[in-house]
Amino acid sequence: MAITQDIPQDNSSTKVWLITGTSSGMGRALVKSALERNDKVIATARVLEQIQDLRSLADSSRLYLMQLDITDSQDVINSKVTEAVEVWGHIDVLVNNAGTGVKMILEEGGVEGIIRQFKTNVFGVMAVTYAVLPHMRRRLSGTIVITGSRSAFANEFPSVGTYAASKAAIHALGESLATELRPFSIRVLIIQPGSFRTDCIMHPNYAQKKIKDYQEVDQKTKSFFLALNGKQPNDPARGMDIVVDVVRGEGRAADKPFPLWLALGADAVRDIRAKATRIVESLDVYQDLSVAVGYDQP
Repeated sequence: MAITQDIPQDNSSTKVWLITGTSSGMGRALVKSALERNDKVIATARVLEQIQDLRSLADSSRLYLMQLDITDSQDVINSKVTEAVEVWGHIDVLVNNAGTGVKMILEEGGVEGIIRQFKTNVFGVMAVTYAVLPHMRRRLSGTIVITGSRSAFANEFPSVGTYAASKAAIHALGESLATELRPFSIRVLIIQPGSFRTDCIMHPNYAQKKIKDYQEVDQKTKSFFLALNGKQPNDPARGMDIVVDVVRGEGRAADKPFPLWLALGADAVRDIRAKATRIVESLDVYQDLSVAVGYDQP
């Protein structure tokens, strides 16, 4: 799969952004960044009251607030996206930012915990994407941004396995979308943020049943996240400015081709490189065994 997408995009015109999950963190920062470029934004949140203060950023000619729960049924989400399209007639950029982090020891959370995590981070993201794609295909233009995570590459820390799995899944689906949507001149950008200073890090652990054997590791995990809270190394405002640069093809991204993957944060670059290095090292060590399974092997 190519690392860039050779799809021409007009970076001079005003763009209409539909951004999910704008009540806090990176979603809120992205609304501000897009509006600062004189673009138009449809900002959504599961609870509309939580984003009313965004009205201070722009008037109704450039900012529209909409309630959207990405875990609703496909029919409900379709109607919400129709409402969004009708605001300014089209959507140029869909940003699938809404998500959640279900921290859990895998055995304690069980299958129910995995379903909870995937319902938002995978099924919800795809439901919104499915609702938007017919509008973009008709126009033969558009950009789909998917918020993944470096955790899909660095998931050795206890309690983040389910979250990491959901992000790995949405990475893979994003890659498939990029291939399938290329004939319609629709681009896909998978961002892989590292640790950003947002409030989502303190989501409580989920457990269907507590298992005494995991008590020590569970406590260490909680202590780790408590110590990290408020000290994450990456700034949401700077990160989202870079996303807007890349989508619009301007600023620091002006001379670069449009990527399929975009790591955000030195920690993300470090962890993704480390995982890639381990995979290549394993391929090198076992290559003689790996290639010895073909019918034409002696």
